[in-house]
Amino acid sequence: MIYTFYTGSYALADEPGICLFRLDTEKQTLERLESFSGIHHPSYLCLGRECGMLYAVQEQVPEGMVHGLAVTETGLELRSSLSSGGADPCHLS
Repeated sequence: MIYTFYTGSYALADEPGICLFRLDTEKQTLERLESFSGIHHPSYLCLGRECGMLYAVQEQVPEGMVHGLAVTETGLELRSSLSSGGADPCHLS
């Protein structure tokens, strides 16, 4: 089976913090397909129900952010950002 999935990390804003991977269980390979930088500590991610948007929290003090990224054929594109209303947000649903 082939699975594709996004990961978040504790990367700095100028580092690739969100990555898209492909896992091929038959070939036993894991390949990074693309990466996105520009968000400080994009640790928690959530795909929108229709998979047209990926949401990411920005863990930061004193105030975190929630970012909406469009999933396009050429990669992720930042579309909007809002305050999380507090420091270090740690959940999306």
